[in-house]
Amino acid sequence: MRAFILSALLLLAMPIDMAGAQRSDTSVALSVTLDHPDWRYRRGEMARFSVALTRNGHPVPDARVIVILGQERMKAMRRDTVSLAAGPYTIGGTLREPGFLRVTATTKIDGLTHTAMATAGFDPESMVTSRT
Repeated sequence: MRAFILSALLLLAMPIDMAGAQRSDTSVALSVTLDHPDWRYRRGEMARFSVALTRNGHPVPDARVIVILGQERMKAMRRDTVSLAAGPYTIGGTLREPGFLRVTATTKIDGLTHTAMATAGFDPESMVTSRT
């Protein structure tokens, strides 16, 4: 009797597990990364930002991504609208003085807005605070 109950429970559990394996992941991943792992750069050095967008681990062919490059809390230096169907988009920038350069990427998929950003620090330890 005990073996019968265990067998029945195993048979019932199998379809549940199979149903879980058939579900598709609809997760959207928008990312902005830098070519330096610590995100620190010297003044005048080129920082390369990589913008990627995937759904279920694959590029999203019909999505448009707005990519904005600029100094932190300042007016944008560059604004592009790109498709990432062929893979990541790379954008570069540098600063001649100590400060922070940021790339913000935004897209709307299925009515949801997705945003990602990365910030490069150019000799941040050399920054001087100002008083107002």
